[in-house]
Amino acid sequence: MSFQIRRLAKASPKVLAVGSVLAVVAALLVAAVILVISGNSVYDSFYAMYAASFGSPTGWKAILTRTAPLALTALAVTTALRMQLWNIGGEGQLLMGATGATGAALALPNLPMIPLMLVMIVAAMVSAAAWTMIAAIPRAFIGVNEIVVTLFLNYVAVRVVSLLVLGAWRDPGAVGFAYSKKIPSQVVVGTIPGLGVSWSLVGVLIIAFLLWLALDKSKWGFGIDIAGGNPKLSKYLGFSHPTRVITIMAISGALAGLAGLIQLTSSTSRLQPDLAAGYGYTGILVAFLAGRRIPMVLIVSVLFAGLTQGGIALQSEGVPSAIANVIQALVIFFVLVVHFLAQYRIVKTQSDDDGSPVDTAPEPAPQPLTTNTAVGKD
Repeated sequence: MSFQIRRLAKASPKVLAVGSVLAVVAALLVAAVILVISGNSVYDSFYAMYAASFGSPTGWKAILTRTAPLALTALAVTTALRMQLWNIGGEGQLLMGATGATGAALALPNLPMIPLMLVMIVAAMVSAAAWTMIAAIPRAFIGVNEIVVTLFLNYVAVRVVSLLVLGAWRDPGAVGFAYSKKIPSQVVVGTIPGLGVSWSLVGVLIIAFLLWLALDKSKWGFGIDIAGGNPKLSKYLGFSHPTRVITIMAISGALAGLAGLIQLTSSTSRLQPDLAAGYGYTGILVAFLAGRRIPMVLIVSVLFAGLTQGGIALQSEGVPSAIANVIQALVIFFVLVVHFLAQYRIVKTQSDDDGSPVDTAPEPAPQPLTTNTAVGKD
């Protein structure tokens, strides 16, 4: 007798929603035990997390500021997943997007705001998309695993940025710090009056809407889904599979590159090796939990940004950073478990005489034919 893990045709949205809430509650209960064992006040710790995130206007401003780059890296992963591709290189692509934008800003510092910003946007997207091609082209033509290549490229990107900020782009006034010269002040993105949130968040919402139209409401997006699910069928229908792999990976990389532009123009104003701040890796979790649904990516990004902001508040209250990280990890772990249980089933099988497994799960009841049933041609 053995067991197999099988994916369900469709997970229930209600089960996912209720399960996610219960998962967060369970994670907080385990976190409370850890806080008691470590000698910290459970009430003070949880209140600090809430007050610094969803419980105050200042917290909401910080959450929405973090949401913009996080949502873009998650959208980058989501776009690739639509073709069954795993882009794990969001960190590196974010850095390369920021690198391209920084190069454009330092080369053309006297341009007016709008032309310079447009040049930086193009430079960020092209730089990150070109960086993604290192993984996309081998994947498209000879089947090289894109997961391994995109992951390794993250570390290479950090080295490239370090080389630039310690060399040609180094700020002469920087002593003991690795960062570049400041970008021109005219392209530093301000905040929305009355909200205190960067204008970049508006840009992210527009990008998400356009991406939703392209992937969910167009013939092109339908072709992407087919190409990802069945490459042979894609070829039969006349879709070039290698071309679509390269196109999707380029779009995915460009989205992550825009996250780098946002970090550069809304947060640091300088290129530095730690600019990505883990957004590329967190974006993978957000995309997974969002189930490849673009509207859900935005919602889950807000929740993750709040979790991160609350973890920072814990450290400011004297809770060790290790415990703060454990609490964040517990929430993520329990939610992932719920999503797994909602989308997969463990099926008991028994071996036949020749050793091959035999499924003992009951067969689904036959469905009656209707007048709308499609009949294939001979």
